[in-house]
Amino acid sequence: MTYGRWPELDYAADKAVIESFHAYAQVIGKLPTRAQPWLNHGWHVALQVVPRGLRTYPVITGEREAEVLIDCLASEVLVETSDGFRDSFSISGQSVADFLDEFEGLLARAGIATDVAGAPNEVEDAVPFAEDTRERVWDSDAVRRLHAALRSVDRVFEHFRIGFVGKSSPSHLFWGSFDLAITRFSGREAPVHPGGFPNLPDDVTREAYSHEVASAGFWFAGWRRRRSHGLRLLLPGSR
Repeated sequence: MTYGRWPELDYAADKAVIESFHAYAQVIGKLPTRAQPWLNHGWHVALQVVPRGLRTYPVITGEREAEVLIDCLASEVLVETSDGFRDSFSISGQSVADFLDEFEGLLARAGIATDVAGAPNEVEDAVPFAEDTRERVWDSDAVRRLHAALRSVDRVFEHFRIGFVGKSSPSHLFWGSFDLAITRFSGREAPVHPGGFPNLPDDVTREAYSHEVASAGFWFAGWRRRRSHGLRLLLPGSR
């Protein structure tokens, strides 16, 4: 089924699916943290909203480049490389531990040696991926609705971006807090950020908020308070 630009969202009904989506994105997000040089404010680790789902920025692997797609239309994870490799595995509600095993196997088949083991960031209960054997919930119809909503917000954010001639981030999704965001910078340095986000090193937070910002963000569950030196706006998500 396809959905219009603004599908109806029901956080209470979709909460378990959203949590699974978030957990799987955390695993995928580890790849660019280990396979890419650090880009200011951590932009390189974010996921891009694309027509079929969420995609990493290209990562360098030896003499090749690779990218990972969470395909929300086909409910699968796809890896493609610049030398023509293309393979995938299905998302079916498997545990995070099983998802990690399948993702690592896919990377190995692609000749990507980067280690993606670890634990989630910016969540209170940071169970290591390999130890997270809880049952998960995946509903392909719900995921298509969630993706349709992200595509619509992404359009709004990119339109907001084009009229600003100063430094602006792309519209991108941070898998730690699982929010789609866009940020404008004033150019002025900010006071040192106090840090304190759960399971996120304070030096990462302080580099991200090293300068004054005005940001707009979208979460499926509504507002999450951010202690940043700037303005954090909320677009209505489902509550």
